Amino acid sequence: MLLAVCCFASFALISCDNNDNDENISNILKFSSDKVEMIVKGSTSVTVSGGTEAYTATSSDSKIATATVSRSSITITGVKKGSAIITVTDKNKFTGKISVEVKDSSEIVTFDKQAVSVAISKEDTVSVKSGTAPYTATVKDSKIATATVKDSKIAIKGLTAGTTTITVTDKNKKTGTINVTVIDPSKILEFDKQSVTISTGKTDDITIKNGTAPFVVKVKDSQVATATTKDAKITVKGVKAGSTTITVTDKDKKTGTISVTIK
Repeated sequence: MLLAVCCFASFALISCDNNDNDENISNILKFSSDKVEMIVKGSTSVTVSGGTEAYTATSSDSKIATATVSRSSITITGVKKGSAIITVTDKNKFTGKISVEVKDSSEIVTFDKQAVSVAISKEDTVSVKSGTAPYTATVKDSKIATATVKDSKIAIKGLTAGTTTITVTDKNKKTGTINVTVIDPSKILEFDKQSVTISTGKTDDITIKNGTAPFVVKVKDSQVATATTKDAKITVKGVKAGSTTITVTDKDKKTGTISVTIK
């Protein structure tokens, strides 16, 4: 009888330990934002940390939202109105979840860009595309960034390296969220030109001034432009009229962003 009790106690202890480990595994990955809100056909990027590349991302309902992965960046795209969960898994099977709410454009405040990367002490400006003035902006972590509003412009200033979100509310209590990443200048790639304007079917070259090869380029909207890289040169080609951004990442995970306008 004593032996049976000991065996049962040992089994119970092992089971509890396994449950604790499972819980730790499911909560280890961290995100720049674990709740995102977007419009149908809109997209936003979330940065994952606390795990080991390569990451994979799976949507609980790909009819509502889809997700693609580029290194530590998860790009989520709204397909139709509804809710979904994006489960991100790293190389060691650690996971994390991002809640996604896709809404009609009439239901939320929208912006010319859903995410910004800015260096410490530098500023970037986001334009409000929908909603009714006046607008207010609330920063989730004011130690990382500040936000000031003038008319339909949100000026975002980086304070310390990290990630945070800014919630913008309009006169009618509609809200929208901007994802903010503040980067140490020593970790930002620099280019001979920060933005390019080219015609459809034409190309332009950009030279990377720092960082370590190989470099990886990712175009936010490949229907507007494409980008290829060879050594420290990026070639951008116009596909159709519009605006997009190109994110460049080097071997040491330094990043930089190029603004692209196609005429």
